[in-house]
Amino acid sequence: MNGRSAQALSTVMVRCTARLRVAQVGYLLFFVAAWADWYRAHPAALAGPVVVLVWGVLFAAHLRRRPRRAMVVADVAVAALVALATGWPDA
Repeated sequence: MNGRSAQALSTVMVRCTARLRVAQVGYLLFFVAAWADWYRAHPAALAGPVVVLVWGVLFAAHLRRRPRRAMVVADVAVAALVALATGWPDA
């Protein structure tokens, strides 16, 4: 694969990742709206969706500029923290 092909592939991958992140933010907003009554009864529980929403918007905006490896590492760290903070029901 020559340099132009690799650059084109990289550009497409970054654009797809940004679009997927925007879709994730949209799904999150839909989910919070669907469970609005529960979130009104548990306002502290909105902290998680707010963190994910803000991070998703910042990440997608940053991808439009110039993606860096540090942002990918930070994205994985945020996802891991959100997953660890999730209360899983007993199986």
